[in-house]
Amino acid sequence: MLFFSLSSLKKYKSTANRLLQTEQKWESFLLEDCSVVELDSRSKLEINFNSKSRKTTLISGQALFKVIKNKDKPFIVRAGNNTITVLGTEFTVKKYSDFTV
Repeated sequence: MLFFSLSSLKKYKSTANRLLQTEQKWESFLLEDCSVVELDSRSKLEINFNSKSRKTTLISGQALFKVIKNKDKPFIVRAGNNTITVLGTEFTVKKYSDFTV
């Protein structure tokens, strides 16, 4: 289990497409819906939130998602050929050149 303080979170506040990437081990980002994503080192995640959905694409690396519950706006994670759709939960996704978990 990873722990973080709110003061250590990097805030992401934008409805436009945005690319988050890390160089350090496990950086935490607060998304505009108050969900949190923690990215492992050298991970890349694209964010695209709009009025109807919360979409992300894990381009590479590993991400831990702590999704705030919202039954009206599904949270979608794409990684390779896989798509995960949730309404609120916590889960990890790994995407590397040769496999996705």
